[in-house]
Amino acid sequence: MDTVTVTTRAQILRHITAFTTSVINQSELRRCLIETLHRETSISNQVTLKQLNLAVEALESAISFSSSAIRSSSSLSLAEKLLIPLPEYPLSSFLLSLIQTVRNCPDDSAITLLRIFNSNPSLARSEIAPSLYEHLFYLHLFPVFRWFDEQRTRILPSTSETPSRHTGDYSASDELVVMPYAKLLSSVSGDQASKLRELEREYEEVLDENCRILAVYFKEVLVNKDEESTISPPLLILKSAVEGGRGNDGGEDRKEEMQMPVLKNGR
Repeated sequence: MDTVTVTTRAQILRHITAFTTSVINQSELRRCLIETLHRETSISNQVTLKQLNLAVEALESAISFSSSAIRSSSSLSLAEKLLIPLPEYPLSSFLLSLIQTVRNCPDDSAITLLRIFNSNPSLARSEIAPSLYEHLFYLHLFPVFRWFDEQRTRILPSTSETPSRHTGDYSASDELVVMPYAKLLSSVSGDQASKLRELEREYEEVLDENCRILAVYFKEVLVNKDEESTISPPLLILKSAVEGGRGNDGGEDRKEEMQMPVLKNGR
């Protein structure tokens, strides 16, 4: 029987703070991530672009000093004011989260960083914070990985002997090989290849949708100050990939919600 993990506030803060702190302490990593977000963020408004650039300058200046007084300077306060009105831009959320970490506001930093997993989950998990995705999101997504393995097996029954997630022996690299389409497409029929491509597309869509759901869940856990109450883990959304993404009746894509027993996340 599938289980879903309960993630505590302390665990969320620990993982996100570890990520933001590592970015702050590694100038080359920080530069690469900022460049990636610049490249992936379409900004035509020059005023907005200037606000983001000013925030980058303020952050870099603050990081270069060890004094806590300088790190809580008015320039960082101004940078925050410039970034707060721009939640729709992943770069803005990233910079604001780092600034809040520098200013020793871990709760605000964590909530802000989670916005990236909501606005652009694919970018967040693949290029910006893959380690955070692995430690915080991955455990919750095991049923999704398993379900899509089952869909692939329906398309390619001969691959059923391939190592799968059904064994329960998961690792961070498993997701990367859950659907090795590039190697399969050349050796399958045209109909199978078409179904595999559709499955791959749906797999990415479902991962994105569930990352957004989990980002909201983590935020709810963070803002919950009642130690006696527990925020229930969210339902996972699964999109039917049978018959190339359609149900047996040929109708529109079917969505399933998975409700699973609760297992405490021991990480």
